[in-house]
Amino acid sequence: MKKKATILLMGLLTVAIFNGCGNKDTSKDISVVDTAVTETQSEQECETVSEAQEEVSTEDDTQGFVLSGYKFRSEKNGFYIVSIEGLPFYGMVNAKGDFVIPAEYDEMEFAQNGNVLLELEGKWGVFDTEGKEVLPFEYEEISAGINNYYVKKDGMPMVIDSKGNVVKELDAEIISYDKMVGDLYLHGVALAEKIYGWGSGYANVFCDLNGDKVQWVECFYNTQLYRVYKGDLDNGNWETIDIIDEKW
Repeated sequence: MKKKATILLMGLLTVAIFNGCGNKDTSKDISVVDTAVTETQSEQECETVSEAQEEVSTEDDTQGFVLSGYKFRSEKNGFYIVSIEGLPFYGMVNAKGDFVIPAEYDEMEFAQNGNVLLELEGKWGVFDTEGKEVLPFEYEEISAGINNYYVKKDGMPMVIDSKGNVVKELDAEIISYDKMVGDLYLHGVALAEKIYGWGSGYANVFCDLNGDKVQWVECFYNTQLYRVYKGDLDNGNWETIDIIDEKW
């Protein structure tokens, strides 16, 4: 249920539109949204780089308009996530400063596939940049790939497509999943001893949808190319495999 108090407050807020560049306010409390799979790791741990993820900007670079009563959060492809001053409610405006998604959601972030992830009353859903619902608010966790999504629904981790159909139910007994890498791979964490047979603490894990582990994987989202790294822990040799997802 949408928050009535938020709607009343929004009615009192004024959106002022000015020509020219908006001045940057370096004193603003900007919350950084990091959708990238970025990890600092030991000899078994690496960093995943996504071209699409790098497009998300947390610098207040709104051009041609100023929103009175709102704080800038992040920008991607000419859309801006903002929050109401003094209240933890988020919305999205376009390059003209017009609201596409009203500021009445508990959390909001840009997905790597161009859509928007939103949280409302503890459940996540997905909208497109026209403000239309892609996936309903029924997931405890969510991460976007290219066309698929990692979600947790009713405590069950799974990969679904953009229509909500189950692509793969995941076995989370050893690996705790948290991110999609493209549509073919997942990132998660697991006890190092369970993965490598030695060590303490948690290790970062990359695997395909069947749970088969690789050393590292990166996805070039514009081409659906996956570069998969497989390592031999005994001799330190690496094997690199390039995979094209021909499905799309």
